[in-house]
Amino acid sequence: MKQSFLVSPLVRVLVLVIVFGTADSLVVADEPRAHVSANVQIVVNNHPFGDTNGSSVDLGRSGKLTCGHPGHVSDVAWTLLSSSPNGDVSRTSRASPSDLDNSATDHKEITYAGVPLLAWRDDHQKISLRPNSDQKETAAGLARTLLDDSKAREQREAIIGDHPELAAALIAAMVADLPKDAKEEYRRIPWIWRVAIASGKRNDAEELRRLLAVSLPADEAPLDDWRAVVLGGGLINGISQAGDWPGERLEHVLQGHPELEARWRRSVDLAAVMADDDRVRSGTRYDALRMLGAEPWDRRGAQLFRYLLKGVHPELQQGAVSALADVRSPCTGQALLSGLPHYSVANRAFALDALLRDDGRTSALLDALADSRLRRDDLGADRIKRLLQHPDEALQRRAIALLGD
Repeated sequence: MKQSFLVSPLVRVLVLVIVFGTADSLVVADEPRAHVSANVQIVVNNHPFGDTNGSSVDLGRSGKLTCGHPGHVSDVAWTLLSSSPNGDVSRTSRASPSDLDNSATDHKEITYAGVPLLAWRDDHQKISLRPNSDQKETAAGLARTLLDDSKAREQREAIIGDHPELAAALIAAMVADLPKDAKEEYRRIPWIWRVAIASGKRNDAEELRRLLAVSLPADEAPLDDWRAVVLGGGLINGISQAGDWPGERLEHVLQGHPELEARWRRSVDLAAVMADDDRVRSGTRYDALRMLGAEPWDRRGAQLFRYLLKGVHPELQQGAVSALADVRSPCTGQALLSGLPHYSVANRAFALDALLRDDGRTSALLDALADSRLRRDDLGADRIKRLLQHPDEALQRRAIALLGD
């Protein structure tokens, strides 16, 4: 291979020459930017020759990457336009095939917000932005420790708490070599779940997007059990525990990311099937039910209500109660109240807490007290205190009248 290029001494640049397989590549990039894209590479993959055939470079404020096999070479250039909490906007261009006379140039403005992003794809190349290899190698090493059952639980939990920025990379590493083996998948799931729910509780938009990008199934791919655990039992559960409404929060997080949004909508449809599949483990069906609570009552309410009926497995019933706790609707309060006589002790507590989550449900709970469908002793001291000190004056007066001060 022979290459030659010139760089002006007046321009401060970092020049890298990277070779994978038989593809030629030339990279010219400015100093790495300290923005959302700080730990990101731009990657050209000549995918007909394998996932590792191509070139990559840390993203700078501006730069150029030339890569490809004869007849299919691309010149990719980029310049940072702006940065904000929503992401870094860069002007990008791709000239291809740049080694032939019929080369054409395509221009795009792309926004990188911490989520792996595919900028171009054709029959010869995929050009994307993704976390750099150093971050992936760090996550891979930590993931091995998380999955090592000989390590102390405290040590493994400390890894999760100390590396919130690696949450998505940790999950990606924990499933990277996952075989088609349910026993091994469920050995790993408890630690995958711990990473996911910690991320959900942090409720950081950029971090959530990264987790969604890793965990949502791609087009035509199934909703694997570990994915349902991450999405329902982890992210949605954590967002709810943080006091937010998962459906509304995820709608905000996915805004401006149509590819992720489409994958999310499809995943919820797959979760609706998984939740009713008695061949799936009940704990994972719980996770699928939690996913349904991120959509409106008119889409998922009827399905969730079926799991509130007497005789339903308590774990599935808990999934439905917890999912409905996340659904803002005038129907939710009465639905939750309908099963109070037959819920397990734990599920009854989840339902009562859910009934205090907004004013409409609280009013329905007070109606149940007034009609003797619910007794004072059923509430417990903490919930009684919350009712007697309710911020809505009308609801507080009703509570005092029914429960005393």
